[in-house]
Amino acid sequence: MAVPHQRDVDSVASFVEACGELEREPFFGKDEKLGSRTGPGKATTYTMGDRFHFRSALISFRRIWMANEASHWDRVVKILRRTNLPPEIVSFADHEASEIVASCARESWPTKLNSKVVINLWLNTVFAHDGLTGPNRRADFESAVATYGHAQFEYAFRLSVKFLGGHFMNLSRLAAQAALEHYRAANRLKPSFKMGAAFGNRRRERTADGHVIIRQGSTEFFTEETIAERFARVLERRTHTDIKFLLDHLDSTPTERLRATLRAQSVAELLTLLDGELRVVEMASDAFAEKPGIYASAGLAGKRVNVLIDNVVETHDTGVKTLNKKLAALQTDLLND
Repeated sequence: MAVPHQRDVDSVASFVEACGELEREPFFGKDEKLGSRTGPGKATTYTMGDRFHFRSALISFRRIWMANEASHWDRVVKILRRTNLPPEIVSFADHEASEIVASCARESWPTKLNSKVVINLWLNTVFAHDGLTGPNRRADFESAVATYGHAQFEYAFRLSVKFLGGHFMNLSRLAAQAALEHYRAANRLKPSFKMGAAFGNRRRERTADGHVIIRQGSTEFFTEETIAERFARVLERRTHTDIKFLLDHLDSTPTERLRATLRAQSVAELLTLLDGELRVVEMASDAFAEKPGIYASAGLAGKRVNVLIDNVVETHDTGVKTLNKKLAALQTDLLND
């Protein structure tokens, strides 16, 4: 195993920096809306999220994707393999590299093109380059649009970037960051530049020399999010499906639900704050059973949770524990997001 050179450390550091920027991009966040739904007429609706969020994410993604960049993922993996690193770091790098190679070769649904081709066509013909010269031509992009449809082709691009970006961030967290620490401790080598977000990651911050920077969009593209808006946004995340079902079916205003969510230490207390009641009942299975006063019912922890009139909620013992954990997770996201 070779001793790393300064250029090796700088390449790994540039990769880690780019991945750190990816993690801060809304496109890779928990609130990104990316999905498809086919209606009765066989027309599919593709939900793709904010175009500005995606274009912003592509800037850092491209640093990792392009083979001529020092921060190119494959270049970094090769450095990790040949330098004097502990076997466990190399093992993590090898695993993620295999996942990335497999993902690049896999068909990018709903097209028949593999992810590498899809990404290169978009990046090299309409995003970062004009496609008038080089191996990826604008004519190839137009041909793909004609073959698969613009919606399908763009959706395939976004899916590919989302999936591969996740593997890049895993490679950084599991191997590259640990490698930098090892180079520092074992070889007394550190990056030749200061790592960090060049454009900052806060709306307002004070520089070391005392100046204040305010990064804020125009009124067309920016609003200061209220706590009520954050509540609605965070509640839409898949991880909060169970608690959202409960809150959505309670007879209360959004403000009342938000206030109760922030104050309650348990689901029982939340229901009390909303003039309701939590009842723990025996349940044999997850089968729905009709009963007087039932308003809504859903599966929960192998059985069910039932919402009745007057904000009365019935579920089993494990269901209560599950809902309490879900409430705590929602509160954490609301306060720390």
